[in-house]
Amino acid sequence: MGKERLKKERGKVIPLVLNAEFYYQKAMQAMKKKDYGNALRYFRRTVELEPENPVNHCNLAGILAEVGRFEESNRILHYILEQLSPDFHECNLFLGHNYASMGEYSSSKKYALRYLEKEPEGEYVADAEELLEYLAEVSGEENEEEEGVFSPEFEEHEEARRLLGKGRFKAALKKLQVLVKRDPFFLPARNNLSLTYYYLGQVEAAIHEAYRVLELDPQNLHALCNLSIFFKNVGEEEKGKKLVEGLAKVYPIPLELGYKLATTMGFLQEDETAYRLFRHLYRLQGETLPLLHLLAVSAYNQNKWADAKYWWGRLYTYEEGKEIAAAYLSLLQGGDKERRLSYRYPPVLPKKEDERQKRANMEGNGHSRISLLWGLHFGDEKVKREAIELLGKLGGRVVETNFRDLLRDREEDRGAKERILAMLVQMGAPLPIEIRLGSTLFRLVSYPKLEFLFLRLTAIDRMEQIFQAQGVKFSGKARKRLRQWYYSLFYMDAERLLQIRKWEALAAALEYVLLHEQQKIGKSKLAARYGIAPATLNRYLKNIFEY
Repeated sequence: MGKERLKKERGKVIPLVLNAEFYYQKAMQAMKKKDYGNALRYFRRTVELEPENPVNHCNLAGILAEVGRFEESNRILHYILEQLSPDFHECNLFLGHNYASMGEYSSSKKYALRYLEKEPEGEYVADAEELLEYLAEVSGEENEEEEGVFSPEFEEHEEARRLLGKGRFKAALKKLQVLVKRDPFFLPARNNLSLTYYYLGQVEAAIHEAYRVLELDPQNLHALCNLSIFFKNVGEEEKGKKLVEGLAKVYPIPLELGYKLATTMGFLQEDETAYRLFRHLYRLQGETLPLLHLLAVSAYNQNKWADAKYWWGRLYTYEEGKEIAAAYLSLLQGGDKERRLSYRYPPVLPKKEDERQKRANMEGNGHSRISLLWGLHFGDEKVKREAIELLGKLGGRVVETNFRDLLRDREEDRGAKERILAMLVQMGAPLPIEIRLGSTLFRLVSYPKLEFLFLRLTAIDRMEQIFQAQGVKFSGKARKRLRQWYYSLFYMDAERLLQIRKWEALAAALEYVLLHEQQKIGKSKLAARYGIAPATLNRYLKNIFEY
């Protein structure tokens, strides 16, 4: 009797139909609350339930673009236009906006124009025209027929960013200073200029530049993050603390800003906030190798060993992440839980970090790498000499790239180049090594002799100066032979090298060897022009050139 009644009661229940419309409404509710993780999940569900409906795909592309996943969004929009609904012309405009956000302005313009071509009376014509105006402004175009013209500032800024990423701070500084002088409102360049000053040890200049950004845009997250780190560096704990309190309340949606804020919190040792932000990014983006490692690091720094083990375990499932994950899982198993891990990716593995720290401790002078880099680029001769020696002991990619950068610098002192070249050889830096002396860039494919290295470099430099003063003109063939002789100086035996006592005599001998066949130069006249005795010229021809 009870079972019969239960069946009747069940018959009165109105079933909840979980169709695409239901999930669409749920997604819109999540969007209103700025709960982008759930909105993304619900829009995906609408696509699963109605895979032939282009509107569902377009909504999914829209939320992906909203959270900064432009490439994935573009794939969906192209799928709609190419396979699902070629007449859904709005997708062209959406592609235009995505490509603009990615900095691919020529592609952005192409799709904006395509939308106007397909929908000249369309609902989004004003939006498309506004996008084209923006593209013309950022790319400096005057003629709309010129496609694919990028703003010189954009290209130069990208080059400066690449230099910054490679640790070539001085080269990046020059480019960014020019960009900011040309366009004071170019905020990304100002932010990177601020960071460059910081990396070069000019913390006051870095703080000043960050404030300049905030004068133009008081809510600029990059500048606020940078400033909080700068204050910590100079001991302005109270100012830094206020910024941290404000930043901790920010819940960014775009992925780039999310990473910036999360890693900044990590550097400031606000690990709980960093972990919360990385978890938020994980919900938006899913698994990536950097994110899995950073989640583990932020958990580890809070003594959440189980969580750290879980995230490194996830990282270990990827072939590219196995080495990193294994090193840090070994660290956990070894019981070394006192250390603090860095928020850097790719990371310096624990064993290599320990070796580097040992080298740093051997110095016993308290210098930070940032202050040493400042000394390397801007210090006087004594400071620069000390910086080269200590940085050589520290080693690492950033040190090596800065050393290489200075060897190629036209304005760098010859003595500094000698010490840097010797240090790169001692470090076992990968070949080739390039060094500029005067107007000539040498590409060394084997390590030079370090004995009397300063004399070797001086000989090249002095020869160029003397030839210029004498007005000597070398033909292409003669110049090539001169370069070959210069190159031989890097490897010449010390006995022959030490025979060089008089630079004018060496220059005269070089000119005679390289040009006498073409110009029938008389030795006596040549010696007189260089202010030396003919016998001195003959001695250099015999001893130095052996002919």
